[in-house]
Amino acid sequence: MIRSRARLRPRSLGRDGSRQRLRTVVFSSWRVRSVWAVAGALALIGGFLLVAPSFERASNSPQPWGLWIGTDGASAPSPAVGRLLLLEIEAKDGCEGPVTVKGQMEWAPSDRWVARHSPDDLMPSRLVLGIAGVQVLRAEVRDFKESRWRRVPMTPFAGISILDSRVDGSSLGLADVRFRLSLDAASSAGFEACSTTSPAVLEYQGGEPEFERATNAITYLYEHHLYGTKEVEAFNVDDALVWISVKGHQPDRGLLDRGSRVVASRVLVTCTSTSPAASSSGPQGDPFSAFRQALEKSSCGSVQTFEEPGPPKP
Repeated sequence: MIRSRARLRPRSLGRDGSRQRLRTVVFSSWRVRSVWAVAGALALIGGFLLVAPSFERASNSPQPWGLWIGTDGASAPSPAVGRLLLLEIEAKDGCEGPVTVKGQMEWAPSDRWVARHSPDDLMPSRLVLGIAGVQVLRAEVRDFKESRWRRVPMTPFAGISILDSRVDGSSLGLADVRFRLSLDAASSAGFEACSTTSPAVLEYQGGEPEFERATNAITYLYEHHLYGTKEVEAFNVDDALVWISVKGHQPDRGLLDRGSRVVASRVLVTCTSTSPAASSSGPQGDPFSAFRQALEKSSCGSVQTFEEPGPPKP
């Protein structure tokens, strides 16, 4: 039998103040030593797995992605025709798996525009999306005539993803285009926390680089002889509302990104377009004030952090 003795030499004081030898620890066989070694290793591994998320370094930090939109709906500028973009972004519990993005586009023509045009001039029948900075796993458009979602293919082009599809752009006589995307747009943010991202949808506000990449969709349209004709033109967003949520999680109020606020268990990100044209009549004669002010505003591109809810307060 193999015996191993590990004698602990340090002494300790007894109850009467005398020094006593500590008990000798004896592992009587290799089997006992193996069991203790395995138990210790499992304890170390379990402890590491428990605390590892807290020390994660985001080597690939999440960034806002870019979304460029084009349609063949009315191209008149505001205020003749207003344009609203609504987005709902929802991640699964713990941000595991793909993120679902539901988009809805609405047009609001002025009375003057309606008096001079046919309602058919407003109804879009084609939708083009340029998506940059995120992987698109699935894309669908809403077909109101058949009351269903219809899957459409994505085309890679110049480093972005292109959705180009015919759509039924009318609902109850109103211009209404809807799309649904499945994206890889969420990641871990440490222990019991995760992050998900929203897209930049405005050209000048925020200065987000991924929106500029998404405008490569215009080059795609030019190459297919579609841009600047009655086929497709840019859907110049006037206002956008983006709702973001993670199932089973709540927003981290201390880490809200620009242009956002918490509403119940969701984050609301809003943005609006303004003219970035430089003006020599800016504050104190600053010709670049309008451009600077546009960069300080939100483009709706954001990174939002969510955490598991803590125990209820007494």
